[in-house]
Amino acid sequence: MGQKYAGTWKGKLDVGQPLHLQFFIQAGDHGSLSGTMLSPDQSSEKIPLSKVEAFQDSIVILVDEIGGVYRGKLIHDDSLQGTWFQSDMSLTLNLKKRPELKKATSKLSDPAGGPTERIDSTINEEMDNQGIAGLSLGIIKNGKLFLCKGYGLADVKNSVPVSCHTVFKIGSLSKQFVATCIMALSEQGKLNLSDPVSRYFPDAPETWKNITIGNLLDHTSGLEREPPTFEWMKRQQDSVLIKAAYPDKLLFKTGTKWQYSNLGYFILADIIRKTSGQTFEDYMNHFFASVGMTQSTTTTKSSGPDKAKGYNTYDKATGEYNEAKDFIALRPSGAFSCSMTDLIKWDSIQRLSNILTRQDWQKMREDTVLAGASTQGVNTYYGYGWFVRPYKKHGLVYHGGNTLGFTSDYWTWVDDGLSIIILTNGNEINTDRIVKEIRKVVK
Repeated sequence: MGQKYAGTWKGKLDVGQPLHLQFFIQAGDHGSLSGTMLSPDQSSEKIPLSKVEAFQDSIVILVDEIGGVYRGKLIHDDSLQGTWFQSDMSLTLNLKKRPELKKATSKLSDPAGGPTERIDSTINEEMDNQGIAGLSLGIIKNGKLFLCKGYGLADVKNSVPVSCHTVFKIGSLSKQFVATCIMALSEQGKLNLSDPVSRYFPDAPETWKNITIGNLLDHTSGLEREPPTFEWMKRQQDSVLIKAAYPDKLLFKTGTKWQYSNLGYFILADIIRKTSGQTFEDYMNHFFASVGMTQSTTTTKSSGPDKAKGYNTYDKATGEYNEAKDFIALRPSGAFSCSMTDLIKWDSIQRLSNILTRQDWQKMREDTVLAGASTQGVNTYYGYGWFVRPYKKHGLVYHGGNTLGFTSDYWTWVDDGLSIIILTNGNEINTDRIVKEIRKVVK
């Protein structure tokens, strides 16, 4: 009987201003319950619950340390309606059970205390600390699947768990796919990386005359970061957005510096359209289908029961997630949605040098420019859709992605044959830290 009350329950009292309360209830042997409570608006210290009594559809919680009592009635599996009594006060206190963030589906098992268990512990701790609703993890080691696992919820409201097939928007991880398709068109003789942009945009300003496709790929064009008239909730042709940038000055002389430019990838997308004879959207969706990435699409085509909802913020006090808008613009610099299952396929494609020649796969990671100042004596470089740098004496190729409601990371230690990929449905999540912690476990 007591098991259904186990978990984290959150609510607020109206005492002239909201006073948030949290109850952390644990189930013990024979249905017994215990736990702690927290008032985050007043203190970060948890208070022990003196007694927790559960009945068929009601619960009584005694907190002797502060002279408080809560009496609640179970309305739904995740909702309590009740009253908080303290001193001479009696105030309405309705509690909501926080969705379980530790539900997971895994393709592999692991003995107690093994790497998978330690990874689970790391991820669950980070999800709690960072307020991550859902996370999908893929680890490939020596060309073989080491772990594919979903944690938490793809859809908080409907309690839909994350699986390896959950589809997330991947933000700037998309750049590697755009870059790969540019390389494929180059191999087909439809373009050259040394082509000036003016070949495809004859009306481009004089200041763009030295910008090449290669400069767009590695962010050395001097173009501003974003198209000046881009809007998330408006569909616009890439050519329109590109021309809106014509009047703007370059940030530096082409080829002399590195500065991240999403606008450059809008231009690459339109070059794909002009050289392939298809819309960028159609070309990329056909590309994904042709390589067996059946759940991957442009964000404008992503739909269905496996699609994760994005969340901009998480309120630790209330346990509530703020759902992100599902933007309608097609943004080439962050154009795609993928599942972990598909990204694992993609990792294999790169390792086996499918689609492109081995030389061109290497070129994407080895034809690099210095990307900013050195950090702690370690230089970071940028290739074609990838950052490259040493990591504890091991060569690392990586990229992160962030878009409205989603954060992702894809790290590959090429010499070690190890890739760690993380997809989340939270905004501005520190996925780098999670990858680094997992790397300590997976040698």
